[in-house]
Amino acid sequence: MKVLHFPNSLPMIIQCNALKQIGVDSTSVQFKTHSFRFKPDICLNMEKMSGSNVKNLMREFLEKAANEYDLFHFHDMPTGIPYTPTEKDLAVLKQTGKPLLIQHHGSEVRRLSIARNLGNPYVKVKPQWSNEKMLVNRLTQWGKIFDHAIIADHELFPYIEGFYNNIHVIRQPIDISNFSPIFPDPDTPIPLIVHAPSHREIKGTAFVLDAIKRLEAEGYKFNFKLVENMNHTTAKEVYQKADILIDQICIGGIGVLSLEGMALGKPVLCYIRDDLYEKQYPREIPILNANPDTIYEKLKGLILNPASRRELGIKGREYAEKHHDSIKIAEQFKSLYEKLLKET
Repeated sequence: MKVLHFPNSLPMIIQCNALKQIGVDSTSVQFKTHSFRFKPDICLNMEKMSGSNVKNLMREFLEKAANEYDLFHFHDMPTGIPYTPTEKDLAVLKQTGKPLLIQHHGSEVRRLSIARNLGNPYVKVKPQWSNEKMLVNRLTQWGKIFDHAIIADHELFPYIEGFYNNIHVIRQPIDISNFSPIFPDPDTPIPLIVHAPSHREIKGTAFVLDAIKRLEAEGYKFNFKLVENMNHTTAKEVYQKADILIDQICIGGIGVLSLEGMALGKPVLCYIRDDLYEKQYPREIPILNANPDTIYEKLKGLILNPASRRELGIKGREYAEKHHDSIKIAEQFKSLYEKLLKET
């Protein structure tokens, strides 16, 4: 079985590496260099080319891949639209009759109207994805190409429901072996709080900064680090030193930072929509649920309770190992791939 993952994302790379470890011939390809300097098996560096050359290279690559691979796993991402294949580009893969899957990761499918109906007053959408008619048209086009869609979280389910014949929920993977836990020291008098937004508005950074300013003004002792414009390796070094990590507090589901924080043994604050506890997360998930209205109080509680910081960190590591170990997730993907290949 030869599997091609493309055209972007860190989870894509993690999945491919784990699949290789369990014996699946899997290749990760980025069409452009990621700003965080993720390292796939192949990078085509399309951002360095003119528009016509991009189209030619994309067509040539997909024509070659159509013959070389048995299954195609497409990662639809909220960035890099100029370097994302169109339905016309993907037709060459569709014509092979081989399995063609799409995995959605977030902002490229979220619609504000649906989020509001789900009772989330905090969620934002990126400006480039604010046109809901465009999103619906895009999902309709993808639904004609991909019979199977994958999401890592039930938070995304309502946004893609009805567009695909089959939707699979497979949790986000993390390479546990790359994260050595450093649990918060309860004797640390001044904790380090870290927030690392990939997009300030989407992640709720303004609310985080307001809470930090209020806590500082009230005399609480802590240090604060805002991680932005860093490659992934450097950012991870900052996370390792943290006593508290703040992930996204508006979307309603956990992000990659939550997983990395738990794997590193850090207490994590993140907003989880209440209905997702029944559909996705066990109630004992060791994430401190915080939204824009509660981030101040939740942060204050952790600053004042060092024992709680350590306890959450230990439980977080256990949770990441149990539910998000990339090897365990790879086994689920392998089973899905094998099923689809048998049906072809």
